[in-house]
Amino acid sequence: MLRRLLSHHSKIEDLQNNSTLAILVKSLLKSLGLREQGFLFKSFKKIYRRIGSHIRIEKSYSFNGEDAILRRYLPESIGSYLDVGCGNPIRGNNTYYFYKKGWNGISIDPLNHLLLRHRVFRRRDRHIQGIVGNENSTGTFFEFEADDFSTSSVERYKELLDKGHRLRKKRVVNVIHLQELEIKALPLDPFLLDIDVEGSEKDILLSIDWDFFSPRVIAVEEWESPISTKSEIRVFLEARNYELVSRAFVTSIYVHSQYLCRVKLSS
Repeated sequence: MLRRLLSHHSKIEDLQNNSTLAILVKSLLKSLGLREQGFLFKSFKKIYRRIGSHIRIEKSYSFNGEDAILRRYLPESIGSYLDVGCGNPIRGNNTYYFYKKGWNGISIDPLNHLLLRHRVFRRRDRHIQGIVGNENSTGTFFEFEADDFSTSSVERYKELLDKGHRLRKKRVVNVIHLQELEIKALPLDPFLLDIDVEGSEKDILLSIDWDFFSPRVIAVEEWESPISTKSEIRVFLEARNYELVSRAFVTSIYVHSQYLCRVKLSS
């Protein structure tokens, strides 16, 4: 559809022999007043034929391009992830890029309507309804009208109310203990832990048995930047040999030092 619209707008014929990128380049050159039979147009055409076919524009599904950063440290075609607070299965999701690539994993969220979408669009994944914790078998969940703000953190719940966000309902939900999932991961394994739970991120990290589960990459939401002043999460993860490698708006990305050392040695 996009190719047809571009072709119609730029009056370029022969759709079968033109990629979307080729049509964009031709349209740009025409807008600059360069004729297809002219010297400059032909010169650009030769350059494009040499390098244009090697250009790939990867789509990002994350809100702030997190998956574009994550794929640098998770280049494998097959791998696993644990998505805690998975939200929408596609839009604004940090693991959907990897799912499309061939990965699969576990998606956890307390909101049933979001998990129903996951079951439709991400059938290879295992879907679990609830919140992650370490102590009780049930917990209170505060569901806001804006799904992205829903939380199990009492502190975050009060903060959101003070800011004028409207609560839809308060309910009791199951608490999942990560040890029950029997997930194992080593730092060199292609494994991503993605955490977005509106204020309870530290509790989830505390619930992990790090002797058995040390994922290569951890993407975790931190509203306060841990770069200039080290956050509790950064201090906690650095003590477990993780390094802060990037920051995408409110998402911090940590990579295990064992993997980073291996990459440096091989380069």
